[in-house]
Amino acid sequence: MSKAQNTLLSDIARALEENIDLKYTIKRLSRNGAEENDLKQVHQNYLNTFKISIPDNPLVIVDESELVKPYAEKMENLALVRDGSKNVLEKGYPTLNFSMASPSTP
Repeated sequence: MSKAQNTLLSDIARALEENIDLKYTIKRLSRNGAEENDLKQVHQNYLNTFKISIPDNPLVIVDESELVKPYAEKMENLALVRDGSKNVLEKGYPTLNFSMASPSTP
């Protein structure tokens, strides 16, 4: 991750510059990451770093929405969602967006 400057497995695999197919490196990183406690520790370190930036008594705004793809036929994980602008069921993706603010946020 240090060399790739990113947490995406594909970027980490490219940064390793191994002499094997990229997809095999990504599979290995994924498999080993799921089995080891390293990713859990990285995740916990991220959460600990993130926690200090959360203000006291934050205002959390949750927005449930959708991305409508009415003409899509073979997109991965396509689902039926309610199109809020037309009030009909349509093919697309549900989304959940979070924002955080505090009374002292400028």
